[in-house]
Amino acid sequence: MRPRNNNFSQHILSVSATMLGFSFIVFTSVNDGDFLYPHLIDRFSAAAIVLFTISTLLSFLSLREKINHRAFEIIADYVFVAGILVICGSSLFMISHMKK
Repeated sequence: MRPRNNNFSQHILSVSATMLGFSFIVFTSVNDGDFLYPHLIDRFSAAAIVLFTISTLLSFLSLREKINHRAFEIIADYVFVAGILVICGSSLFMISHMKK
């Protein structure tokens, strides 16, 4: 097991917080776009918001907690990747379902 490295948790914290803000922007502005299924895109954005919120919280806890800090960091990493996959999926969905 590698020694504790707070730089990884700090990186997850800053990037997931940034992606959380990005997800909120998408969530609030999707109705202004010209999409076939805006409610489905809203659901993708809401899922990303939840995932990035959990990732941000867990990475923050991994910086603060003395016990299980590594477990919080690993879970935050996996939840962050899931959030990125949701964002990528919603982007592909939005591109492929724009009104013509």
